[in-house]
Amino acid sequence: MTALAILFASIATLGAFVGLEYVGHPIGGQSITAYGWGLCLNAAAIAAFLAYRSLQRA
Repeated sequence: MTALAILFASIATLGAFVGLEYVGHPIGGQSITAYGWGLCLNAAAIAAFLAYRSLQRA
C-alpha cells in the first residue's frame, strides 16, 4: 500500500508539471493544463488516503 501511495504521489507531481506547462504541449490549439491540475488533485488525494490507511494499519 505504501508503494501505491508513492506511485500516486509521483503521478501527482507529473500532473503538477503538466499544469504548470513544464511537460506536454497544446493539442490542436487547446491547452492541457486543466487536465494536469485535475490529475494532480486526484492523484494527491488517492496518495494521501493510501498513506493514511498505511499508517492506520501500522
